[in-house]
Amino acid sequence: MGREAMMRGWRHFVWATVCGFAGMIVFLSVFILLMNPYGNLPRILFSEHVIGDTNQRFQIRR
Repeated sequence: MGREAMMRGWRHFVWATVCGFAGMIVFLSVFILLMNPYGNLPRILFSEHVIGDTNQRFQIRR
């Protein structure tokens, strides 16, 4: 196995690792944008929702 072949293997490994991390960052960013956990973005995916703790969840609002 020549030096060029070894460098090609490492180059492929680094390229795959960088692309994998970039893909995860993009996926997580889009997921957070769609979920909108703080309610500060316009509604994109789901209807209006309120984030509250378990005590607030079971209170009856009239």
